[in-house]
Amino acid sequence: VSLQEVVCSCEMNLLESKYFNSKAFESCILGDATTALDRALETAFSLMSNEETANIVVSLPGKLVDLPESVSVTCTAHLRIIENNKMVYELSAAEKLGIAVKYKNTGVTLYKEGLLHKQILAFFVFSDAVKWLCMIGPEEGEDLSKEATTIKMQCYNNIALFHLQQQNYRLCIAAATTLLNVDGSNVKA
Repeated sequence: VSLQEVVCSCEMNLLESKYFNSKAFESCILGDATTALDRALETAFSLMSNEETANIVVSLPGKLVDLPESVSVTCTAHLRIIENNKMVYELSAAEKLGIAVKYKNTGVTLYKEGLLHKQILAFFVFSDAVKWLCMIGPEEGEDLSKEATTIKMQCYNNIALFHLQQQNYRLCIAAATTLLNVDGSNVKA
């Protein structure tokens, strides 16, 4: 028996991914990942150049994908940048705040699903929201300062809650201390 050409195809419904579920050349926005696999893929994509093709291997602990064992995914990706957004330093304070709010709301939605792998992802999303808020300099966001502080404190509350539920008490205390340093009367902290 000789095989000249073999083409195999299968649908992988094991892991959630907007990239594996999208059609070829369907555009996706980097930074909107809501699964551990997509976050890992976006990290790889961020290191690629336009029109680059790369073999990507992603290994994820089972708890990040709601499986009992670790999982490894290998794929070939071709990156085509359709539109580049502004660089971070070109964004206004209001735009940075808007991105942080989007991340915070995504984190809340993920956390409310109640599944551990979604709550772990929510932790990372809340952390991303805080990073965006930290990029707002005091001189550029005086009028947004109160709103940014409120959102940052909500994120730290959620981060502390996550660590408390995971019995990471030192990290819970660190997040709660950050809250109390800003608002000593915060009853959730």
